[in-house]
Amino acid sequence: MRARWAFGLALAALFFERAGSSWAATPDARILLFADRDDDDRDGIADGAELELRGAAADDVRWFKPTELPAMHGPGPILSPLLRFVADRRAIPVGGALPSSALRIGLQGLHAGRTKVLLGDRAFEVSVVEFAAFDAHGSQVDLAASHASISRVLPSFLTNDDAGASDLDALRWVAAGEEDSLPEHVDVISSGADGQKLDALNGVELWELPCPVGLGPAAACRATPLLRATADRIDRAHPESSGRSLRAEVGGRLSVRVGGREAASISVGGPRLTAVGPIGRLRARVHVHLLRAAPGGPAAVGGDDAHALALVQSEVTTASLL
Repeated sequence: MRARWAFGLALAALFFERAGSSWAATPDARILLFADRDDDDRDGIADGAELELRGAAADDVRWFKPTELPAMHGPGPILSPLLRFVADRRAIPVGGALPSSALRIGLQGLHAGRTKVLLGDRAFEVSVVEFAAFDAHGSQVDLAASHASISRVLPSFLTNDDAGASDLDALRWVAAGEEDSLPEHVDVISSGADGQKLDALNGVELWELPCPVGLGPAAACRATPLLRATADRIDRAHPESSGRSLRAEVGGRLSVRVGGREAASISVGGPRLTAVGPIGRLRARVHVHLLRAAPGGPAAVGGDDAHALALVQSEVTTASLL
């Protein structure tokens, strides 16, 4: 079985940049990749910079099916800086060659743009879309080395701050790539520290804008409005802020999805901008004392013991999100 796979995956591959290359073949298939600049395995290193893609770090690799890889000979170098091969979860650097013994071959996006891939007698046109996060001042927030944070200011409609520019915890997601590859809407999903879905903003519209510095020579860019992470249910549910706010939890994660596929994600931590620098995640043990209105009387809140306990547990849960 191994020999058969090795024969089927021994491939000659050449990458050609869109500019300055001659390409006569019509692509057999089109592949959309998302630049893997986040840190799905949470080891502090961007997945696109890993040499060994272990666990969740390989989640964004586009693995080829056996039927997509005909028998080929003489593996060639990888010339495009937009993406790289992954062989059996080991990344092949630019200029490197695929091992003929590889059992599984995939593509991993690195930077926005478009290129073409030749695998034997098959041609693939590959578009890479890169998602990046920016704060209200236009500073890029590193998806691997930094984190999102819970909003510490009131929603803009309560402060007459139309753009929410005073909320330095809010993030704007920017998509860069070829114009015809950029999505018009995205879903932003919040998960808790346990990995379970906590909240979602579905169908968030992206607007065209000039590409920010730091995204390279991308052909086009689109961006979401500034989105707030909040721990407060009332804040989240208010009709004036519900379209741009979602509940989040320190220790959890925010992810951007396009057509059901995760395009980028970032962990949620403490405030990024403080007098002592960025704060990750802190823990505290809380002891709650619930009082009665009178000795032997009803609880001071909630009306009866059961409702009082439920109310306090809800408040502690909300505080824990921070």
